[in-house]
Amino acid sequence: MSSNALVDFARDAVDVCIRWGPGAYAGVRTELLMDDVLFPVLSPELCTGRRLAAPADLAGLPLLRAEGEDWTPWFRAAGLDWPEPASGLMMSDSGLVLQAAIEGRGVALARRSLAALALRAGKLVRPYDIEIPAVFGPQNAARGANEAAVPVDRRPRWRYWVVLPERAADTPLLQSFLEWLRAETAADLAAPLEPASHVIDLPSRGG
Repeated sequence: MSSNALVDFARDAVDVCIRWGPGAYAGVRTELLMDDVLFPVLSPELCTGRRLAAPADLAGLPLLRAEGEDWTPWFRAAGLDWPEPASGLMMSDSGLVLQAAIEGRGVALARRSLAALALRAGKLVRPYDIEIPAVFGPQNAARGANEAAVPVDRRPRWRYWVVLPERAADTPLLQSFLEWLRAETAADLAAPLEPASHVIDLPSRGG
């Protein structure tokens, strides 16, 4: 199941969850699965004919926005004294923002966990190595003064957690699943984000 609602292990027929959040969940066991980071991505087509040698070269490009994931911290990490974007496409779903970037609608501030497959497939490119820890707020700081925004520097870092019910022991099947999940996560984090090179092995001409 994929849901924004937190599972109740006492009520729902669920054995294990993966949550993206700040952690410190009450009444359950948690294990850190992986951290996440944010960095800009855009389609190869949007790069065509553009000079993107430095972060300042993003000026003039549409910056896609996701609620709760502000651009300002990345601007500061990149040495840019730019304000938070206050116009342009805004979405509540980070996956939709990423899809908009793939379609060439603008530059997305993407989570590595969501962008990795598209980067490896060549559907997106990452112009800069600058990244920031993934944090999340209840809203984008540019939504308006009438809504209380949590300052970016006070937002907790969000990570991926394995969440399990509080009980004495796990079944062998669940233990095997968790071992597989840890191994797959470690392999994904170790893999490069660039498209894999295609190598053609030619037959030897030796006599």
